[in-house]
Amino acid sequence: MARSKAGQSAEQLREQIRAAGLRATSPRIAVLQSLGRARTPISHAELAAELSPKGWDRATIYRNLIDLTNAGLVRRTDMGDHLWRFELRESAGSHATDEHPHFMCEAVRTGGLGNGSDREPG
Repeated sequence: MARSKAGQSAEQLREQIRAAGLRATSPRIAVLQSLGRARTPISHAELAAELSPKGWDRATIYRNLIDLTNAGLVRRTDMGDHLWRFELRESAGSHATDEHPHFMCEAVRTGGLGNGSDREPG
């Protein structure tokens, strides 16, 4: 799911949310779409900054992050700075269903996967 969800339609996301036992609401779809576009795990504050202008309040975004995490669609990670960050889980049999490392650059406080996938090409 992680990076592969970025290109999924709203209907495909609705089906995945329903299959996880949740109601497929507009805020949940918006959260999954935003996480699918993210190159690295992102915090609730970063997600709220992106979605608040679209009409979703911070509490709604947070509740949906927790619901999607509990349903197994999203992973919550503490990268050592005591700030939860969220990312999409991959579907069964892929890399992100297994635990994988995340590293925090102390100089600029940016996070990324430990496999170089967060680097710009070139």
